[in-house]
Amino acid sequence: MKKRLTRRFIINNIEKLELSNPLRYERYYINESIRIQRKNDIYEKETLSNNIVIKKEKIDINEFNNLKKQAISKIIRDSYLYLKDDRVSIKKYYDIYEGLIRVEVKFKDEIEMNQYKKEEWMGEEITDSLLAFDKDVSKLNKDEFLKEINTYTNRKQILDNVEKLIKMHKSGKLGGEVMPEDANPKLRKSSIENYLYFTLPMALNYQRNSYTLWKSALNTFEDIDTKFVFNPKECIKRSFEEVQSALVKYKLALQKQKQTEIWIKLCKTFIELFDGDIRKLFEMYENDVDKIRDYIQKDNKKKFPYLSGNKICNYWLYVIYEYTDTNYKNIEKLTVAPDTHVCKATFKLGLINEEEFNSSNVQLIVIDRWQKLFNDTRYKPIDIHTPLWLWSRNGFKEIE
Repeated sequence: MKKRLTRRFIINNIEKLELSNPLRYERYYINESIRIQRKNDIYEKETLSNNIVIKKEKIDINEFNNLKKQAISKIIRDSYLYLKDDRVSIKKYYDIYEGLIRVEVKFKDEIEMNQYKKEEWMGEEITDSLLAFDKDVSKLNKDEFLKEINTYTNRKQILDNVEKLIKMHKSGKLGGEVMPEDANPKLRKSSIENYLYFTLPMALNYQRNSYTLWKSALNTFEDIDTKFVFNPKECIKRSFEEVQSALVKYKLALQKQKQTEIWIKLCKTFIELFDGDIRKLFEMYENDVDKIRDYIQKDNKKKFPYLSGNKICNYWLYVIYEYTDTNYKNIEKLTVAPDTHVCKATFKLGLINEEEFNSSNVQLIVIDRWQKLFNDTRYKPIDIHTPLWLWSRNGFKEIE
């Protein structure tokens, strides 16, 4: 099957572009494979296969009008040629699809297509979206179209607000001078004790105040009678009751049965897989975020209770980056940790809608949206995690 050698992008306006005079297209879709169109005074009938025209024939106005009565959808748009690059054309839509302006770039081969760098005035790529082809656009009703196009046209505004939030965070306007994890014993960053300190309590960070959790962790670590729980080899030598007593003494474990079981399970996992030294996981995969995350979330999910969850795993990888000597080789793959605050802030910014916010898959949706939003930008998801968290926690201070 012939592959279409085009890439498509969305833009907001055509005002400053050097363009040819427009050619008006009036298209009507009779069924999945037949459409008719009027280009000024030219009438045509086209046969389609996978959005590619495989047959074209001229028809008269009477046949056009007769077929038009059978149409199931229509498209009205103007087509322009970009005078600075003959590979580029622009389609501007009207009627119920007004607001869509699509840039199409044609290539002679796949090498040229894959190496192409879009021009600065071009917006987000929509080659694989429902807005890429007239046939797919024509199937959208007004609400569906607006939902789809807003995904792309809102991007610039969201990125502007992201930049402002990051600046507000750096200037201290979102608070956060003291973060939850700052409650730590100030161990040597590269030490096994430091890695374990920022790993084991993370599995208990579920629906609770993060500041309280880490304060409890610090108290437990600094007490000579309870510190042993941070040493996996020492921990599994003790009875269940001893471990439980140590974890609840400073309320590090709030669910004394379940969370003690989680803690002991992780200690056994660390001994089984890494001889008690969690640093070996990072060494084994050469600090590759994707490989480390897959090892925990996919390959050995049951051996890492709660730590393998979407929220906790990403947040833990972030904390390890911030508070140990780990330097990830692909830091751009470190996603936001989609806890309640981050999800609320993502919704507040308009990156997800209300239905998505209330979805059971909201964490995965949030991770995916931030990854896609930052494609081809200077930002990484890790850059926005803390500003989002603080913005939500402090009641969504007005963005300035």
